[in-house]
Amino acid sequence: MIGDTSGTINVFEFNKGELGLDFKTPPLQKDITRVELSGPNYNAREKIYISAGTYVRGYSRKGKELFKLDTYLTEAIKSFGIEETRLWTAGV
Repeated sequence: MIGDTSGTINVFEFNKGELGLDFKTPPLQKDITRVELSGPNYNAREKIYISAGTYVRGYSRKGKELFKLDTYLTEAIKSFGIEETRLWTAGV
């Protein structure tokens, strides 16, 4: 999984020893500043969460957008944590 300055997430997977693109999100207007994985336990991280500007978005393993939140903070989100149904954000 790679988040870049164009605001795009690229998710890759190995299939039969070959590296291939699993999905790619549409570009956002802001740089991606953080990527986190979440799930019911540490070994089953099934959801991808990203921060870009003041937004936090969540995607399934197949690339479907599940969650979108504008925090309305005055600063960009530089760090966040997610656990079950709780989300913590921090800006700098």
